[in-house]
Amino acid sequence: MEDTPKTVDVAALEKQLADLHSDATAEQLFKFGLLLMTEVQQRTGQIDSKLTSTLGWTSAMLAFLILGTLGTKELFGQVWLVLVVLLAIIAATSATLCAFLGLRTQGRWPVPSEIDWFQPSLLGQPERLKRYHILSMLEVRRAHNAFNIRKARLAHSAEICMVMASASTAAVLFVRLIGSL
Repeated sequence: MEDTPKTVDVAALEKQLADLHSDATAEQLFKFGLLLMTEVQQRTGQIDSKLTSTLGWTSAMLAFLILGTLGTKELFGQVWLVLVVLLAIIAATSATLCAFLGLRTQGRWPVPSEIDWFQPSLLGQPERLKRYHILSMLEVRRAHNAFNIRKARLAHSAEICMVMASASTAAVLFVRLIGSL
């Protein structure tokens, strides 16, 4: 298994499926297609869950940073501390933005249409209809996978920014704790 999925030539696959004389092969392709559809939907849920957590943590961190630094005079007496707080705020804002962009509703999540389901020209030909459904599942899965790749990249960026914001926030808290002793 690889990180980058291998793809097939749809035109060549369409021809191969049309020439396929084995109903058992078509059945196996159909079952595996259902498995892959389930996998891509589960991956979407997992990425969305991670993005939701990141959004929550970074939003809270951002609120803590902004509200925790308002009115603190010792902060503004030290230029480097101001810079660390600004770095933390920028990193937390970036993480929040990446998480939001990954979570926002996509314009058009591809789904098989009713025309795909009830392909009029194939209603009397169940095995050809199954082959047509296999191609429909492939098309939808590819589109979902493309959305997941985009979401995963945004989740990765959000995680990196969250770590930077956390480290900067920890440094500020440490300095403030040491200063209060």
